[in-house]
Amino acid sequence: WLTIELSLQTAADLRRIVLLESENITDPLTKVYNRRYLDRRLEEEVVRSKRYLLDLSILMLDIDHFKRVNDMYGHQAGDVTLSTLGSLFKTGLRDSDVVARYGGEEFLVICTNTAIGGAALVAERLRQIVESQQVQIPDSSGGSQTIQISISIGAAGLSAIVDSKEKLVQAADQALYRAKEEGRNRVIIAKTEVKS
Repeated sequence: WLTIELSLQTAADLRRIVLLESENITDPLTKVYNRRYLDRRLEEEVVRSKRYLLDLSILMLDIDHFKRVNDMYGHQAGDVTLSTLGSLFKTGLRDSDVVARYGGEEFLVICTNTAIGGAALVAERLRQIVESQQVQIPDSSGGSQTIQISISIGAAGLSAIVDSKEKLVQAADQALYRAKEEGRNRVIIAKTEVKS
């Protein structure tokens, strides 16, 4: 009897450990990886890509006019929007891609073993998936309301110039900023050539 009870306790302890590990690396709202996991994983992928001369690209994604969603429909609608996007990203990405909540309404996708051209295709596919979906948000009457959202994406790839995690994130962020400036709901690839 003691052996059975100890086995059951061990199994319960293992389940709790797995749950705690998952909670430690997962954003509770969006159910994608969190920033802590992203920072560690991206550093590992940059080191691996440089060591084995593999392609590596990232996508920086931002919800267009997200403040307007919160202001018009409330923060609960913003949470529903973020949660919906987390689900769309997880189903719209390849198994080898890693998606994480970067902060606020920004997400970052690590495209391992992927050159910038392939990452741009992934980004455009994600942009179209989000654009084609409508988000059901609760309204004050207890029903729901449908809203349309879009995302802007900046893409950057590891290169001779963009050769660190920090430079990669900065290049993708600058490309995202350009996507916002140029009208939103678009994909912009970072400029990584040497300026003369």
